Parts: sequence; structure tokens; C-alpha cells
Amino acid sequence: MNQPKTVTVKLSTPVTAGGRMIREITFREPTVDDMLTAEAAGGGELRSTVAMLASMAGVELNVMKALTRKDFQRIVKATAPLLDDGEGEPPRQV
Repeated sequence: MNQPKTVTVKLSTPVTAGGRMIREITFREPTVDDMLTAEAAGGGELRSTVAMLASMAGVELNVMKALTRKDFQRIVKATAPLLDDGEGEPPRQV
């Protein structure tokens, strides 16, 4: 079995969580559990995206909420290949 792909994003503005400074976050390919976490978050596309990314990185939701807009946008762009279904589109529910 292949090792899941990962993407590491260095933050331009580090965040503090649990008494430690986070300067970079590594994201892995999403699992079905990550997708279920995103769906359970409800509240719209942004909330679902934030929940999925937190799950993919194994960080608390509050870490993602503390990101600057600039870092969040960079993360969304950097993780797009992990969410791609191989045809240039993010996975869709069927």
C-alpha cells in the first residue's frame, strides 16, 4: 500500500496552541473519516473546509481558526492536489 501524500505549509504568522508555537502544518490525503468530520461540522462550506483541514492535519479546530486569512488561503491552495479526484475536480458526494 502506498504511503499517503502529504503537504507541509510554513505559516507566515505562527499560532499558539496548547502552550506551543506552531510554525508549520502538515496535511495528509483525506480519509472518509475526514469527510464525515467535515459533513458533521455543518454550517456551510467554510466551516466544513476548516473542519476537514484540521482533521487532515491532526490539529485541533482552534488551531485552524487562529490562522490568518493569508495563511488559510495558502493552505487551501497547497492542499488542493490532496483533494483532487484525479480529474481536476475536488471529490464530490455521490
